[in-house]
Amino acid sequence: MTPFYYFFTSDYEFWNVHLQHTLFNQFDVRPLKIDDLPLSDANLTGHHFVNCTTKIELIIDCIEKNREKHIVFTDCTIFVDLKNAPHLSDYISQYFDNDMTFIYYKQDKRNIAIILLDCNENVLAFWKDVLRRMKKTISQGHNVWDQGVVNEMLDGEYSSLKCGYFDDKIWIGGQIPKGTPFYFYKATCDPKCDRQVARLTYLYNSELLSESCYNFWVNYRVDHSL
Repeated sequence: MTPFYYFFTSDYEFWNVHLQHTLFNQFDVRPLKIDDLPLSDANLTGHHFVNCTTKIELIIDCIEKNREKHIVFTDCTIFVDLKNAPHLSDYISQYFDNDMTFIYYKQDKRNIAIILLDCNENVLAFWKDVLRRMKKTISQGHNVWDQGVVNEMLDGEYSSLKCGYFDDKIWIGGQIPKGTPFYFYKATCDPKCDRQVARLTYLYNSELLSESCYNFWVNYRVDHSL
């Protein structure tokens, strides 16, 4: 089975439960639980992942542990259509010819919320260079966003890497319209809002979560003092 990595913090347990429940028959599910992310103030920087290198560091580590294999690496905040779950492994494997496959999103072109990676030396070198560029920019006192660096470098010095896009079975955007067929749904929302509540509300309003499930998870809180 293809290893499937996603990273999450304790506040995002809903997504961990959901992904383990929906993916276990199709992938070798390998959740990465991490401490709270050092997120920036989106009101000041425009995005909460500005100057955060955690995701890139995790990707590099996963590639190094899976040399010459394919892996999937995602954010935790993706939702799977349960009735399409049996098709996920076959769907992903049709993109194995690429070095990397991304979601296409009009705002950034290559969205790095869901990535299929061929763990070869060229792909590893690319992500290590992304991390080096980010750290250098941060050390110089400037803001930097991981997704922006990825796009710049793949349009520039790493344009020879074979990269592609998933088709519309991976749905990305705001609230997904009711009845829309999908395999994976990645909800985007204003970085300045309560992103957890916003995404759960999207799922509920699209009739993908029951009222009882929504109420439980929207009120779920982790006691960080323990």
